[in-house]
Amino acid sequence: MKITNIERIDVSIPLEKPFTHFSGRVTDVSTTPIVLVHTEEGITGIGNAERDFNAVLAERLLSGCNPLEIEETMAAMGRTRYAGVEIALWDILGKAAKQPIHKLLGACRDKIKAYVSMLSLKTPEEQARLAVSYLKEGFTAIKLRLHRPNLKDDLAVVRAVRDAVGDEMEIMTDANQASMPYGSLHWTLSTAQRAARELEKLDVVWLEEPLHRLDTEGYRRLAESVDIPIAGGEGVTDLERFNDMLISGGWDIIQPDLIRAGGILPTWKAAHLAEAHHRLCVLAHVRWPGLQLLGAIPNCTHFEWMHDPPRLQTMFRDKILKEPIEIKDGYVMIPQGPGLGITLNEEGIAKYRVKETAPRM
Repeated sequence: MKITNIERIDVSIPLEKPFTHFSGRVTDVSTTPIVLVHTEEGITGIGNAERDFNAVLAERLLSGCNPLEIEETMAAMGRTRYAGVEIALWDILGKAAKQPIHKLLGACRDKIKAYVSMLSLKTPEEQARLAVSYLKEGFTAIKLRLHRPNLKDDLAVVRAVRDAVGDEMEIMTDANQASMPYGSLHWTLSTAQRAARELEKLDVVWLEEPLHRLDTEGYRRLAESVDIPIAGGEGVTDLERFNDMLISGGWDIIQPDLIRAGGILPTWKAAHLAEAHHRLCVLAHVRWPGLQLLGAIPNCTHFEWMHDPPRLQTMFRDKILKEPIEIKDGYVMIPQGPGLGITLNEEGIAKYRVKETAPRM
């Protein structure tokens, strides 16, 4: 089997109403970049493409390569290793083997608990009301953003949610300090320690990205001084960084973003590194391939459902997929079809496809 050509498709779907991100950014559309890898045998692999994905370059580098030899084929790209292509190669492998990817990797589950992931900053009353409504929908876990100018205001929101849902709902928190991209608002080690100790009292499951992602010593000191699990790693792009943080003890939970990490195999390797250190691996920003990995990572506990807004969630809906991904009783089923287990909705793709621009060479 050989790769014949590679294609990029961008699908942009309007949101029901404009959404204000916790950083202050406002958006009214959800855009999903898709990569298609075509083969001479008629099998087409699907992947979630990076924003800077260049299909012309990828095709020039990989035309004629064997898509089933994933490590070797990706090595042919040199330093330009697009995760979207790697994902599409796994989709081809699964389709050729007539098996879902999670079974090829050693399946460990067919469903996993979903948590509602919030991206906006609400008042304590608003957030408590939403948490109760999500609980009624069947969700039993929620992640709240901690990114207000005053820590006491963040804690007030967590307390309000805990008071509203009692012990019927797990609460996770995300401080979004990974690279401090939103101006001068960021936490010191002292702030992170104060936050962690208060969150422990509220039975919070984890505190995510409380410090800059490169602050190895800060994370080590934080983890040593508090009991709440510390999570991080969504911006990590290499296996060595995960290894360093696991050895240092700074992260109790690693959270690779499958696209940034390089694809399915690098993420799977990171998960097993964490397993060797008796730590968890809970994927960030789950997309189509993430669902398959969740079915093959034994040390994973939750699936991140981007509920507020349905930005990443849009790619799971019927406008893009023939069989949409749904949450039932707080759990998501791992797709059981071959490869990624999904089929694109060609009519929806045609309707919402972004007009192509000239490729970058």
